[in-house]
Amino acid sequence: MPFHAPHLNDKLNILFQHNKTINTKAQLANCLNIKPHNIPVWCNGTEVKRADQIPDRHVAKLTELFGIDTDILKVESLNEFEKLLISQQKPSVDVWNILIQQAEINELLTLVREGPLKKSYLFPPDEADTPLEQFHVNEGVAIRLDMDDEWKNRAKDNKAHLIMFHKDPEGIKNLCPSNKVHVHQLTLDHQTFIIPYKRPNSDQLFLKVSGPVGEQSTYALLTTHALPFADQLIQQEFGAVLPSEMLGKIAHQTTSMNRSHWRLLKYSYEVVY
Repeated sequence: MPFHAPHLNDKLNILFQHNKTINTKAQLANCLNIKPHNIPVWCNGTEVKRADQIPDRHVAKLTELFGIDTDILKVESLNEFEKLLISQQKPSVDVWNILIQQAEINELLTLVREGPLKKSYLFPPDEADTPLEQFHVNEGVAIRLDMDDEWKNRAKDNKAHLIMFHKDPEGIKNLCPSNKVHVHQLTLDHQTFIIPYKRPNSDQLFLKVSGPVGEQSTYALLTTHALPFADQLIQQEFGAVLPSEMLGKIAHQTTSMNRSHWRLLKYSYEVVY
């Protein structure tokens, strides 16, 4: 049953004014993984749907994105709504978390195994919509990033830049830049990128999967312009947990660009002994 939120269109506009990252219905739709036309339908209704209705399955995610309690969406007075918004916004909501919620999961970003081990899954593919591939601690892997046609063309024009991160139960970790594994914030000029970088006429190098065991994720952030704050990543050790302040600045710089000028990819997997 839909959730009724009086004056939804006006309330969304107020939420956009108080949020540093989500400022339009299109951006909100992207965060909710829905088509952009859905939100105007929620606000204005159709011949067969009432206005000011949010599908139940999206209410929790929407309130989480804006750091508010569900009940204030039911308030009739817009003045009262804004007062409650200011008093209730949760400080735990940060721009970095909102950014990574927009990450795309597809075949462009993967891990390549060093040895002949066959793929194994946390859940068999026929038992889960998105099975997590399993990797063993100390197994050798390389990170492979392929680009679609749009970013291939940008790479040819030197308008594709890359920084990478890793997430495990310990936090968000630095995957670049590092002279140790030959990766830095790159101006990409080719269609496929491998970490560690494979030098001409040399064997492929591999990273070692490390604990803690459990779900881990690798992120690749493509941008059309080099991020000014990314230079400070040079001072961070490869694999070091990054401070929240640094992540916030990177996220702010990314989301301040037009949405068509950046793309965040994600690959999740399970680490086992």
